[in-house]
Amino acid sequence: MINDNSPLEFTISQQVAAKIPWGHNMVLIDRLKYTKERLWYAHKTLENGWSRDVLETWIDSDLYSLQGKAITNFEEIMPKLQSENERLPSFNCKF
Repeated sequence: MINDNSPLEFTISQQVAAKIPWGHNMVLIDRLKYTKERLWYAHKTLENGWSRDVLETWIDSDLYSLQGKAITNFEEIMPKLQSENERLPSFNCKF
């Protein structure tokens, strides 16, 4: 397990921090206490192309803590094969 002070964590954080704008980094440093959270938000910023305002909105709403905690019965209701297929991206290409 990587703790917040490990050299590996520092190296990974440096790599991600170099890919987002300085203002985004300042928001992460000023607003978040834990490196794990900072890193998560930095990755999400890269994945989704968040502006600084959007990043701050997600931090204010505590998206990190809410991620993956939605209560669903998806696994119980859908057959396994069908539920796995439903998770794949689908495109509706009606012309």
